[in-house]
Amino acid sequence: MSNAKNESSSAIATHVLQIENSLKIGTAEISASSETLIASAFLCFNNIGVTHLNGVRLSYPDRPLLASIITVYVRDVDWSCGVVGERLNSPLGRNVQAASGWKYPNALQCGIVISQSNNVFQIRADSIENAQQFYISNTENILVNVNDGVGGPGYTDNDGSFDLFVRIDQL
Repeated sequence: MSNAKNESSSAIATHVLQIENSLKIGTAEISASSETLIASAFLCFNNIGVTHLNGVRLSYPDRPLLASIITVYVRDVDWSCGVVGERLNSPLGRNVQAASGWKYPNALQCGIVISQSNNVFQIRADSIENAQQFYISNTENILVNVNDGVGGPGYTDNDGSFDLFVRIDQL
């Protein structure tokens, strides 16, 4: 790879990181009229909790986030699943397919998912380099959640959070 290409890739990565850091501290101005910035920037949803049975609805700034194509990845995954206190630090959770008795059967146990109605999208990406693209409904809320058992204490005995990065590729 040439030095010019390396420098260009490095500059793009630095620019994206600067955008992500700005969004984390709330200094970036993004609006529906700045489509170019939206298409190139990831929104950061910081410290998403893991105690919500029905997930967390993504919204920005104060409206539900709607899109037909999104690209996502997670970072800073650090949560404990249940009273056992098993610490998880990957979007794959335990990396074992869940069966009945889990909020999202057929997704990964304790994995992080995007959901809409009956559609569940397993997040596997933990960096911008391996971000995943999902084709979703632009008429439904986008929910993010962890996959946990629904019996017993369910989500109430979880602790921790993760950061989710979302880029809107198409409204």
